[in-house]
Amino acid sequence: AKWIGHQDNNVAEYVALLEALQCAVGLKARALHVFSDSEVVVKQMVGDYTCRSPRLYSLNWTCRKLAQFLDFSISHVRRANNTEANALANSAVRKRL
Repeated sequence: AKWIGHQDNNVAEYVALLEALQCAVGLKARALHVFSDSEVVVKQMVGDYTCRSPRLYSLNWTCRKLAQFLDFSISHVRRANNTEANALANSAVRKRL
């Protein structure tokens, strides 16, 4: 959990994905599977949605480039099944305030 400034949830999800990808590549991992409660990020990363948002495009592009170094997969989980991640995100916001 870390403060990333005042951002919307899609930017926050992409920043988290970017950090996971950077960590995996840095550790020379062979594979990475990500569970995300952001349907937008998941569908953009698997190619179901085109990323047209200027604020998300560079994050999407960078994540796609990093994912090429891995056997990468990503799947959507409902927010109700992602309570630990939500608690971490909320703790980052509280620590910032």
